[in-house]
Amino acid sequence: FIATEFLTGLDYAHRLSGLDGVPLGLIHRDISPQNVLMSFEGEVKVTDFGVAVAANSNAEQGSLAGKVAYMSPEQCRGKHVDRRSDVFALGTILHEMLTSSRLFKRADSVQSIRAITEDPVAAPSASNPDVPAELDAVVLRALAQDPSARYESAQAFAAALRAQLADYTGETSRLELADLMQASFSDEKSEVAAIIDKALNAPAHSQNTVDLASIDTSQTRAALIHEEGAGLDELAAASVQGLPDIPASQTGAGDADDGPLVPGVPDALMASRLARAERKSKLLGGGLALALLCAVGAFVLGRSQGGGGEVAETVEEAVIETVSVAVNSEPEGALVFMNDAQLPGVTPMTVFMPAGRQSTLRMELEGYLRTDARVTPSAESPEPVLVELDIDRESPMAPIGSVRVSYQPADAELFVDGERVAGTSPALVDLLTLNAPHNIRLNKTGFEPLYLEISLENEETLELDLQMEEGVALAAVSINSTPAGAEVQINGNSVGTTPIEGLELPAGQLYVVQAQRSGYRRWRRSVLLDSATETIAIEMERAREPTPEERAAAEAREAEERARERRERVRERERPTGNYEMLPE
Repeated sequence: FIATEFLTGLDYAHRLSGLDGVPLGLIHRDISPQNVLMSFEGEVKVTDFGVAVAANSNAEQGSLAGKVAYMSPEQCRGKHVDRRSDVFALGTILHEMLTSSRLFKRADSVQSIRAITEDPVAAPSASNPDVPAELDAVVLRALAQDPSARYESAQAFAAALRAQLADYTGETSRLELADLMQASFSDEKSEVAAIIDKALNAPAHSQNTVDLASIDTSQTRAALIHEEGAGLDELAAASVQGLPDIPASQTGAGDADDGPLVPGVPDALMASRLARAERKSKLLGGGLALALLCAVGAFVLGRSQGGGGEVAETVEEAVIETVSVAVNSEPEGALVFMNDAQLPGVTPMTVFMPAGRQSTLRMELEGYLRTDARVTPSAESPEPVLVELDIDRESPMAPIGSVRVSYQPADAELFVDGERVAGTSPALVDLLTLNAPHNIRLNKTGFEPLYLEISLENEETLELDLQMEEGVALAAVSINSTPAGAEVQINGNSVGTTPIEGLELPAGQLYVVQAQRSGYRRWRRSVLLDSATETIAIEMERAREPTPEERAAAEAREAEERARERRERVRERERPTGNYEMLPE
């Protein structure tokens, strides 16, 4: 049902027209699980058209955009794509939904591309026996290597899936998906509802204000200047209402140098809570927002002074349960921000996070795109966090890689991204952008050209060993007939109507050439192409009405010819294969 709904949205995008009524021919090119969104109301949405192109555009020709593990074979090869490329990507997602395993993801992009373009696709039922054979057929058609063998549109793919829904599960509605979403993400939905409820039901805020800029949170003995207002104390208590209590044994009083801002709670964690309160305050607006931020700040300062101050007396003592989480990035060495507060050090590191609550980790590293990850650690067994950073190709600090190409023949011409590489095999090519497609080509007279597309995953030198295949010598063939206009077949395949020029065929082989023209006898000869150029001259003879004796003789010859061909085919099938030694009887 989810795939069907997503296909419906994708089909709308494919058929979208501009204001002038002309179809835009949009191709998404980045269909992946990250771009399938589901709402609490059971809606399935298509997102992120950042690399979409028009189908009649040449902009995407030779370019590689999107996530490699969900590209179509033609997209991997940098060829022109149409909406059937998006159909292939959605087929990949559906296969993974049915099997709970990645279909084309491999150790690196090169291996993933080879899997997409070369490996046969196993039916989903091979991993999940509950998948019926009819659904196997639907998925495998969407994943056909040849675009012409796939569904011609997202709409056709969706229609095939709806038939499966009707046959095996009955009618599925958005209400069922909405129920599933709300059951699976009830905590997130409750958190949003709590924020809205607090904003709607908060008491009237004070007309007096507290200047947050005057509060130095690094000095734990600094006094909190507070002028009591109508609803500030109540709001301060409400702002920490959802936090568990901190026992008095974990708080205590003391100088700033004695320990963290709130003993038992890392400074970075408290900084992140202040940052979160500030973000939520933007939703509330005006004096109420300022009051909420003041309440959290008063809680921090009040606890650090052993509970002194009017606000601290109103706020309940709280406990924040934290867990240590191993955090790393690929590559390592990234700065880490938790809920917008920078943590000391770089990855890998151990981060103290609130158990059972969602936190946002942001990682920054020169030469890479900023990456966010939302983490909700478990109190019992928190899982380590590993974030893969994507290279920022526009950055001058973007990492680079190299490739060493060994090839035979060693004097072939080597081109990398269209540029000739001087010298002979082996050749080292560096300064190549990582995680980007690079084209390698070998040329040499008498050999078949060799083309290869690679993508470098890291800064280690990629080793390639290439072998060119000897080319097939071609003969240029011209065919003329008298009179012209004869239809010509070579080995049973039509090659056109005479005169025929520029026909290339492998040399050194025997060919059967036939020519026919209305009013003339059929012409047939066996021709051996043993030179670089060959001209075949056909003299057509006019047909005359045969006598009964000639007709009978011709029919007898044709029957004999057919019988001879049948005997030859039988002997060919019965002819033994392999090497045999004749033994005496």
